[in-house]
Amino acid sequence: RADGVIVVGTEAGRLVGLDPADGRERWNRHEHGRDLIDTGPYGNPHCTVVGLARAGDTWWSGCNDDTLRWMAGTTEVRRVRRFLVDLGLFNGVVASPDGALVAATGSGYLHLFDARRGEHLRSLPRTEFPGADSLTRLAFVDADRLWVGSERGAMFEVTLEVP
Repeated sequence: RADGVIVVGTEAGRLVGLDPADGRERWNRHEHGRDLIDTGPYGNPHCTVVGLARAGDTWWSGCNDDTLRWMAGTTEVRRVRRFLVDLGLFNGVVASPDGALVAATGSGYLHLFDARRGEHLRSLPRTEFPGADSLTRLAFVDADRLWVGSERGAMFEVTLEVP
């Protein structure tokens, strides 16, 4: 984060802020919960934070409870907004180098967000990625270009036209 705190996610859906000087816990909060979107009467019991991305003074937390959360604050951390995104253990969340965009992969989509306003810009279905079965990890190459991986091992380069 901008204040130097190192944020880590746990397999229990917790976000933990660590002091960069000594690694001690500064704060600990239960942010993500049980996935009630998946089929079954009680949802998916797994709640692993699968990606964290810093974008300027905000940061984003993705979890396999099918949520992507936009967070703000340095001393008092608060959730600004929550998006329903089909995130799983092999998906990811990244911020562009300039902090303007955040991208996340769900099994069937590449999602793009305006990191400064916390708005969903668009979602590209995996059918836009020939031969991809499930979209996995991703990385920004520069401010408007990213690589997206697929479960079958293919890599795709995406050039974004950002409004």
